[in-house]
Amino acid sequence: MNILFVAVSVLTYTGNGLDPSGLGTAVLASLSLFFMQMVFMSFGILYAVFARKIRSVSGIATAFGFAGFILMALYSLIKDELIRYISPLSYFNPGTVFSTGGFETKYAITAAVVVVAGIALSYIRYCKSDTQAI
Repeated sequence: MNILFVAVSVLTYTGNGLDPSGLGTAVLASLSLFFMQMVFMSFGILYAVFARKIRSVSGIATAFGFAGFILMALYSLIKDELIRYISPLSYFNPGTVFSTGGFETKYAITAAVVVVAGIALSYIRYCKSDTQAI
């Protein structure tokens, strides 16, 4: 699905007659969706492995999304850097890509650490315990 999104983004960019030199920036901006999916995937895997019993996936997914939205809104109001570090929806801002030509390195590294740590902790927990099936 991400490949389709990037392809449609490229077609839209080139179809509007925009400067071809900015195509790489447009592709990088459209990849922000994929990177955010990786962050939330690691949250989901971590929750799935550590939760005792999961009754409904949709409730937990909505809670994660709503919490991310609230943290992003709080950062928009307060502009505190600490809140931005714990607000995953503000790690990969497409507006920053278009204005600077890339993602902010410190937040990209933070996201990479969150993803790797979440998957590593999930793997360790999964190997050490008998995870419940749904």
